[in-house]
Amino acid sequence: MLRLLAAGTAAALALVMGQTAFALSNPYTGQGTDISWPQCGKSFPSGVSFGIVGVDHGRPFDPDNQYGPNTCLATEYAAAQTKTSTKRGDLYINTGYDPTYWTNHQVTACINQMTADTPVQEAWEVGCATAWINFNYVTGAGVNRGGYTQQGLAAPAMWWLDVETGNSWSTADLSLNAATLQGARDELNTLTGGAPVGAYSTSLQWSEIAGSNQVTGLAAVWVATGQRSSKNVTSYCTKAFDGFTRAWLVQWVGRVDYDVTCPAA
Repeated sequence: MLRLLAAGTAAALALVMGQTAFALSNPYTGQGTDISWPQCGKSFPSGVSFGIVGVDHGRPFDPDNQYGPNTCLATEYAAAQTKTSTKRGDLYINTGYDPTYWTNHQVTACINQMTADTPVQEAWEVGCATAWINFNYVTGAGVNRGGYTQQGLAAPAMWWLDVETGNSWSTADLSLNAATLQGARDELNTLTGGAPVGAYSTSLQWSEIAGSNQVTGLAAVWVATGQRSSKNVTSYCTKAFDGFTRAWLVQWVGRVDYDVTCPAA
């Protein structure tokens, strides 16, 4: 994770979907942690309420390419569900857009959902494919097409999209990036039968990636603050970077990444 740092009917639909997200209750309490491949082999942080674990190795298609997924996923995910005070462990996946992703990582289940072969629909498919590949790596059995053993784990109660400028994105057309994020959100929500999907980012990074393009249906956002202590960190709870969705978590960085629950709105 980060170390530091449409109009008319469409707009009305976005508003309705966003308001629906506001009806959800924040499932987190206290202070938790997020870990991934950098913490492989290390002890799970003590004294935390919940854990959020990274599925991949920092790039959107790691379970489907040469870099490979988080090899400690099963161990870390189990620890998040057993060693935290609330026994809650969720997962996050990295996101990104590049036209080569459409060429190299197509998923039939996602292509079948496309309504037209346009750049925006292709970008939506990229996000859908990212979600599909990660979901099936987590929950499937056997060997996936990247040659990695699928984990056969239970899907989490919530998924998070890691949205950072460190991954590839379009700089010419930000609507393609937003479409990718929409595809990932939609597919994860579908595959899990409606489980909430949130986004992790900062105001600056989200602006550079998605601009003013709305990603609808997000349950919440998780704000990376870059702070080195928890002092006044909840002041960032009002900085919902997509300009619409409320924050459930804010992150500060200590020995590991810590995530503080935002107070109820």
